[in-house]
Amino acid sequence: MVSYYLQLLILWHFFLGCYCASALQSAAVPPPSKSRPLDVVIYGATGFTGKLAAKYMHENYATVKYALAGRSRSKLEQLRDELGCDDDDDIPLLIADYANVTSLEHLVQSTKVVVNYAGTPFGDKALPLVGACARYGTCYADITGEVPFQRASYDLYHDLAVASGALVLHACGYDSIPSDVGAWLAANAMEEEFHQKCTSLELVSRRTRGGASGGTLATALALLFHSKDIPGVNEAKQRGCYGLDPKKNPIDPEDTTPLGPDTSDTVGFVQYDPISESYVMPFVMASANAPVVRKSNALLGRTNCTYREVQAVDSWWKGVQATLSLYTFGVLLTLPPTRWFLTNYVLPKPGEGPTVQDQETGYFESQVYAVGSSSSSSSSSSSSSSSSSSPPPPITVATVAYDRGDPGYKATALMSMETALCLALRPKKDGGGGGVLTPATGLGQDLVERLQRAGLRIVVESKPPTKQPVNE
Repeated sequence: MVSYYLQLLILWHFFLGCYCASALQSAAVPPPSKSRPLDVVIYGATGFTGKLAAKYMHENYATVKYALAGRSRSKLEQLRDELGCDDDDDIPLLIADYANVTSLEHLVQSTKVVVNYAGTPFGDKALPLVGACARYGTCYADITGEVPFQRASYDLYHDLAVASGALVLHACGYDSIPSDVGAWLAANAMEEEFHQKCTSLELVSRRTRGGASGGTLATALALLFHSKDIPGVNEAKQRGCYGLDPKKNPIDPEDTTPLGPDTSDTVGFVQYDPISESYVMPFVMASANAPVVRKSNALLGRTNCTYREVQAVDSWWKGVQATLSLYTFGVLLTLPPTRWFLTNYVLPKPGEGPTVQDQETGYFESQVYAVGSSSSSSSSSSSSSSSSSSPPPPITVATVAYDRGDPGYKATALMSMETALCLALRPKKDGGGGGVLTPATGLGQDLVERLQRAGLRIVVESKPPTKQPVNE
């Protein structure tokens, strides 16, 4: 029940602001070509986040060969005009539709990478595009936080992507790059500095300010109340907290062996966390981020490591107030009359989103704490005789932060486009390198360095040991 309400509460987090087929295919999509004239195609470019991504590309990467793509030529032309470009010589426009597989196949064969912003939700639309990329060896990135869609994408197209060399990366925005990359860096630092595996990882959202688009809210509502026909829903639910685990597919109903040690994505109420030395409350993004991190851990062999996400608060009382507000809003969303009122008169509609001022003044800071199994021998030998208790474990901390824009939109446009460019401009491998992976396991340090150059603050450090393990 707690997990269910936490999914509902994503809406409150954002609301507060704390956040013709053949004709289409012949219109502008180039014929299949081995030359791949484009580096990146921005699909869904006329959506709220897609426009921000197009603006980011236009302002920062004028020499990269990219195109804008979607279903409506008139909307694409309007967007191109807004960017100050005149014709296809500046920015080509490609017309393709999820419902027209042929148009998608022509689209993906024209480029090295497709970055997809057309969701609301992704689960019932984007699989044909992922499939086309997997078949033709075109890399793919998106900004979805939809676990069922990512589950279906892996089950349907991972093997095909491995064979073609297409690298498919979901969750390349605020959900879930800070979590995935932060956990990867903190765990790596633990192994490199202390020569230990992690027993636990914990993301602490230190501070965040942002807004919500109507598309994001519509997606969350669709997943909560109209998910029975969305691919991957049942398969993800069968795995519990490990909805994206790459092993044990399909799940054997008679096999009761746990996929891992976790039973929840966040805390149920306010508590003091000795690892981060702060009071923490439930983090509303945990149900979207945690499965991605656990998938990375599984791919990297870190299967015995626990993971959770929490929101830091200034005091126990402030945490209680905020948590009760979250749960109250979740209850209101479960009741049809209040849900109808909120969606029709309070929450933003699809196509609406944060103001330009909100986008520019937003920020986020996330810290991932990795806890080792024991104190390093070099730091504990001098004090071993003075204490009969076990020495506290070492801790490494990875900080991922951005202070120049809203996390869910401006920062998400930056992170996803940098992911797409990392895919497009990386040295070409001789075979292999494909599959439906995660940002951390697919691109690793190359992505970290691109994000740092783009303005994200990403640092890793050690922290003095504490006396209690996380997730106690």
